[in-house]
Amino acid sequence: MSKTRGQTPPADRGLDHATAQATEAVRGLLSDGPVKLVTDELARHDQEAERAERSAERWEQVAARLDAQRAAHRAEDDEQADVLHRAENEAKRVREEVAQPLIVQAENDGAAYLAAMQAEAAVGARLTTAGRFGRRKARTEHHAAAEQVRTARAQVRDAWGEPPRTPEALPAWAA
Repeated sequence: MSKTRGQTPPADRGLDHATAQATEAVRGLLSDGPVKLVTDELARHDQEAERAERSAERWEQVAARLDAQRAAHRAEDDEQADVLHRAENEAKRVREEVAQPLIVQAENDGAAYLAAMQAEAAVGARLTTAGRFGRRKARTEHHAAAEQVRTARAQVRDAWGEPPRTPEALPAWAA
């Protein structure tokens, strides 16, 4: 091998020099080369993973709150359904307790009205068949019967609404 002036062949420079050169070459790879790109990418992925973990924790907290709220709503719904059921039963009991005497009273008033109508019809039939001497008495009776029907109808309308038309309709009308 020929020696050039002023230059020492690489093998003669020693192990320290070779180590320094290798360190410098690796440092260049670390600071500017592909290793830096990989390191930066790993750091970015670590940050994204941390953000994702924080987000997952928040969503888990939200899900836990929603589960608790759903359970509370279910308990409230059950309680309200129980209250509603008890109120319906109490309303039914009160309706039966209050309505029964009213139904009896309505039936009595309706029956009195229907009886007055039947009496007027009977007096009206007698008026049509009354002779010359009985006609005045039949008219007076018919007038009195018609007045009773008007009075009974007015009482039934004031208390219960439109009166029943037939005795068969009386129970349904009173209820």
